[in-house]
Amino acid sequence: TKSNTPIINLNNGYLTESFTAFGSKISLSAIDAEKDTDNGPSGNAFTRSEHSLALDTQKTNASYTYSVTKAISAPRLNHHDTHHGTSVGFLTGALTPLSKHAIFAPDTAVHYTLTPAIKSGNNTPSLSAAIGALRTKLLTAASTLNTTTPDSTLTPHSEP
Repeated sequence: TKSNTPIINLNNGYLTESFTAFGSKISLSAIDAEKDTDNGPSGNAFTRSEHSLALDTQKTNASYTYSVTKAISAPRLNHHDTHHGTSVGFLTGALTPLSKHAIFAPDTAVHYTLTPAIKSGNNTPSLSAAIGALRTKLLTAASTLNTTTPDSTLTPHSEP
């Protein structure tokens, strides 16, 4: 054509839009079976998946090769199969979390397991106490969204 735009004959093929993977541990470890490539247990801490991204691995590169260009990874399960943290949305083709536009949503969703297992630790005697503690944490985080935190090591979404 006159616009110098290349034309590619697909030979009866077709193009699809890219895919977004969610619900997997993609990027939270390089090799699932190898603990050395994993972030490690977080205990009872409220974590952000953004802080443990492992990009440019076989899993992210294979995902990108097969049209999974975005992914959303939830925090890793802690002991007692519980989650405490936020998931992250990222580009599977990014080389590092610091690459331009690598993270499109640093806090995609809050994951906070509320099952009878929550009573076994954290000095939480009941599910209602766990729900009350979560409510307090969410209200505290929401109330600090438009304020600066005096301690520069904390963000409005972290727990002291």
